[in-house]
Amino acid sequence: MADTGNALRAPPDALYAAWRDLFDASAEQRSRLTLEPEPDDRWCARAEDYAPGAFANEAGAVLAELASPDDVWLDIGAGAGRVAVDLALHVREVRAVDPSAGMTKRLRRSAAESVAESGRDNITVLPPMGWPPVQAPDEGAGGPGRRGALGSRCLLHA
Repeated sequence: MADTGNALRAPPDALYAAWRDLFDASAEQRSRLTLEPEPDDRWCARAEDYAPGAFANEAGAVLAELASPDDVWLDIGAGAGRVAVDLALHVREVRAVDPSAGMTKRLRRSAAESVAESGRDNITVLPPMGWPPVQAPDEGAGGPGRRGALGSRCLLHA
C-alpha cells in the first residue's frame, strides 16, 4: 500500500495511489470470495420514503454553507435524490449515483421534477450498474471550481 504519511498533509498523488491500492485490494478480495447472489432490489419498494421532501433534510443547510456556485459535487449513495436535489440549487453540478436500480429510477424522476421547479438542469444521474472509476485529480477534472464528494448513507452501502 502507498505510504500517505500524514493523511491530512499528503500530496494528491500519494492519496490517489493509496486509494488505488485499496480499490485494487478490494477487487482482488471480491474475486476470491464466493458471495451469495444479491437479493432482488430491496430498496425499490422504499424509494418514495427517501424522495425529496419525504422527511427533513438536516444536512441541507450545512451543505448549502459549504457549497459554492462553481462546485461540482458527487453524491454517492444518492438514493432517491433527497440530498442531491437540495444541493443542486447551490452548485454548478451534482453527479448522483446509487447501486439500487429502484432508487436510481426515482432519482431520475426527482432530478426531472427539480428541473421543472427550479429551471436548473444540473443533476447528472449515473447508472446504477457500478461505481464510477477512480480518477487522479488531473485526469478529466476539467473546468473551474472546487470538487466535493458527498457520501450520503455510505455506510449502508459499504
